[in-house]
Amino acid sequence: MKAITKIFIPLIILFVAIWGCESDQITGESTYNGQAFMRFYLITNSNDEPIDDGVIEIGVLPEEEYTHKSLKPLKIPVTLTYPNIDNEITAEFSQNLSGEFNGYSINPSSLSFNKDKLIDTITISFTERWDAEDINKISLELTNCSDNSVSLGQLNDYNKNNILDITLGEVLTTCTFSSNRIEITGEAGEQVEFEVLFDNGFLPEEIENMELFNEIKGFEYTLDRISEEGNNESITYVMTLSDDIQNDEVSYTTTISLNETSEYSPTGNTILQIIKPLNIARDKAIYTSANFYDLSNPYYRTYGENWMWSSSNEACGWKAFNAFTYPVVVEKDDDNAILYSDNGTEDESDDIYHHAFRIGFNSNLTGRTTNAFNLKRWFNNESTNSDVSPGFNVPEALEFYPKDGISETEGTVLVIPQIITVSSQEGNSHNISISGEGTYEEISSGLFEITLEFRATNEELFGGTQVSYYKIYNSNSYGGDPDPLTDGCIEAVDL
Repeated sequence: MKAITKIFIPLIILFVAIWGCESDQITGESTYNGQAFMRFYLITNSNDEPIDDGVIEIGVLPEEEYTHKSLKPLKIPVTLTYPNIDNEITAEFSQNLSGEFNGYSINPSSLSFNKDKLIDTITISFTERWDAEDINKISLELTNCSDNSVSLGQLNDYNKNNILDITLGEVLTTCTFSSNRIEITGEAGEQVEFEVLFDNGFLPEEIENMELFNEIKGFEYTLDRISEEGNNESITYVMTLSDDIQNDEVSYTTTISLNETSEYSPTGNTILQIIKPLNIARDKAIYTSANFYDLSNPYYRTYGENWMWSSSNEACGWKAFNAFTYPVVVEKDDDNAILYSDNGTEDESDDIYHHAFRIGFNSNLTGRTTNAFNLKRWFNNESTNSDVSPGFNVPEALEFYPKDGISETEGTVLVIPQIITVSSQEGNSHNISISGEGTYEEISSGLFEITLEFRATNEELFGGTQVSYYKIYNSNSYGGDPDPLTDGCIEAVDL
């Protein structure tokens, strides 16, 4: 054991020294006095995806072999560690392909560095798909540097990073809307933008003439593609209203769904609704929604009871649940906008406004979901990741209508109609239309109770529309179970 320790400690010291001084070089602090060296610096996250170029993760070893499973351009940082650099340094690299695939390009053809630029980036862009059953490997090697004192590769014999082997693996391309619902005012000429996201990228040639959407028009408009994100990860579209539909007493809805194609599979938010809602007069100074969230508490939740079948006792009963609850952020000119924060500045462009009568349910962890409307208990074998089951988060969920438009203690509440998506752990996706209505009232000082009838429609899962009943509270101090019901008992279904 002692012999191992004597060898291991110097290696660690060398590793830390090299990493530490490279970090200082990158931040502009020239404290490294050893031999200059250059290396490939491709590092990946826990999902084996490349981390953005130009990002240095201290203590993470760069990859020497990497399998690329995306159509997005692959960006490969090359770093230079050099004591007191004061001149321009250039470097060359070679590329070699093992296999028949040639639908890619590599830029730039050479690398350059100076005292303000100690990272340069090689980008591999793809113009065609490849067959993962074929063995296609791109090998890059640092071959020459204009400064002979620079070592090509890290200063050790076990992980030099002067060669990088990239295998082209299987690519599964998907598409999703960035949201499931957008509201408009209904003015002729009004424009609204939305994005289609491609998790593993896309090829512009494939998208160009593809019938990406199926549209059910509730009003007249034109739809144009206006931009493509540079890394082939998203496309932005703009909808322009052709007619004026500003009628406060009528709601208009257009539904756009993503088509299944041979190249791109819809996932997550597969349906987008563009809605001109009803407009009912309310005094926004009542600010009903503020009773149901507290942004000073990152763990704030609303609590509820859902009338459900319990397989453990073979009876129906109230099932307790909770969901992280947040305000709905709106623009300053929204009819129901309330100023939440001016961020301590006189600049109005950074002011934050909340909807006075809406709340939503969302997770405070990236990629995760909360339990909006207790829906996770409605299913067996569900996936709870937001990329495939965004419907477990409902960012705009409930809207309050104070009695006579002015009551601070009671009124009606609506489930904001929309289509949500949930999926099984195997990726089987289901679109569910949700709606509902009920009442709310302050039952004791500061304690509000919502009594809600909730409707969910999906022919395959529920055989049509399933109705469920809830009590929802803004605090967990509401006491025991509500009185039992005589109907409306629902049972979990398999996804």
